Amino acid sequence: MPGFAHKFLLALVSIVLPVSLAAAPDATIAVTVSGNANGSVSVGTLFGVTVVISNIGDEDFLAGDSISYDVNVLGQGIQVFTSGGNITNGLGVGAPITQNFNFTMPYSQAPKHAAAWTAMATVTATRDANGTNNTDNADFTINVPDLQITNFSGPANATPGADVTVTGVITNVGPAATETGVLVAGDVELIGPDGRVVDRQSVLLTT
Repeated sequence: MPGFAHKFLLALVSIVLPVSLAAAPDATIAVTVSGNANGSVSVGTLFGVTVVISNIGDEDFLAGDSISYDVNVLGQGIQVFTSGGNITNGLGVGAPITQNFNFTMPYSQAPKHAAAWTAMATVTATRDANGTNNTDNADFTINVPDLQITNFSGPANATPGADVTVTGVITNVGPAATETGVLVAGDVELIGPDGRVVDRQSVLLTT
């Protein structure tokens, strides 16, 4: 019957078949930097980088799966430190693995104290279901020494040919110490009425 056939076709069109998606592991990584209390790192001091590798998928990574991670510390976009490792015994769902790395910020990086510093962590794994969450960054700053001269004084008057004695105090008011054994020079110039340098003396201080 034509009417019956028409109703039967409509019923077939409205049928929805369930689709079952295969389970898969999903590796992700998070990174943090530990330095001073204010989240910065002082030159000449030890600081830590912690990475947490997790499986947020719905299936475990197995012992035969290749899982590797690496950490790069960049100053002004240039690699200063690098490290990493491998996970060989699999990675279960909800069973994150934490790895800690320690580095010492060298004094040679002090000129980059105003630059952007970043710790970047990356994880790579076979059978990874999602490659968009495999990298994490942690930004931080570095602290450097800051020397200043205070209480600088000399005689109110001086006669030609006479010795002139001046005094001052050199203080480090910065959030980082100077490097041990480094020579700090204090320069003093005697300038005449015409603006020319008449004499110059230097004092070396050992930190």
